[in-house]
Amino acid sequence: MIFMDRKHAGFGDLGQEDGLNWEAFWNEHEAAIKDGLAAEMKPYFDMLAKHYPEEARQENLAEKLPKEKEFVKALLSKLKELLAQGKKVLMLVDVDETIGGGYYDEKQEWHTLIRPAFLAVMKRIQSYRDAGRLDVGLLTTRGIPREQLDDPNNLQKIKSYIHPDHIYSTRKYQTLGSTHEEIEEIGQKENGVLRAGLTEADYNKFSIGGSVVKLKALEDITAQNPTETILVVDDFKFVNYLNQDRNLHGVHIDEQAQFWVR
Repeated sequence: MIFMDRKHAGFGDLGQEDGLNWEAFWNEHEAAIKDGLAAEMKPYFDMLAKHYPEEARQENLAEKLPKEKEFVKALLSKLKELLAQGKKVLMLVDVDETIGGGYYDEKQEWHTLIRPAFLAVMKRIQSYRDAGRLDVGLLTTRGIPREQLDDPNNLQKIKSYIHPDHIYSTRKYQTLGSTHEEIEEIGQKENGVLRAGLTEADYNKFSIGGSVVKLKALEDITAQNPTETILVVDDFKFVNYLNQDRNLHGVHIDEQAQFWVR
């Protein structure tokens, strides 16, 4: 019998990221993710108990579980591809509708729910973080992500996975109100953050303010991290058009995988 160390078991060997096979991962974690969904959603259900009797709760959870599966498929497939290339990866994740969502309680205090599939993936990729092959950060339109990472009602449960040097809020990046024109301007920059050759139809698919500020942030982030492969995970469609020649890649969390609290 041949025994393999962690590297040759798929935790560091280039091209053999077997630990990131999404189907095997899902088969291993489906039951725990299902239970995690029920636990994560319970405070929200309890707050709106009249709207969520037991049958409605089960229907809601049954709708969410396939989205967790699609999230795992999209994220792990891309991570497996990029980590096999050998360069260090900086993964920047959006929060709302991507790795979780938020709601106001009866006291008008904000709460964030984190999808259990994201937490499970973070645990699986811990070995890559430990080996210095992967950092995980935030790229969000939320205004105070650092403070929320210390808040048990918000992002504290993911704090241990987030690199403190890679917490980016887009609040400091302004739009001029004509977001379509701003995105075209970004897209026309030579070797910019958007790939060359985009058409008018392409621009129409993501010409919203949230895309503009994130693209402006990415211009700075790529300049600050020129040697790393950057992976942006977001429910906005702009990630489909990032410039891979600049080592910029995207995972679009589309309607089949988005997380909604309601």
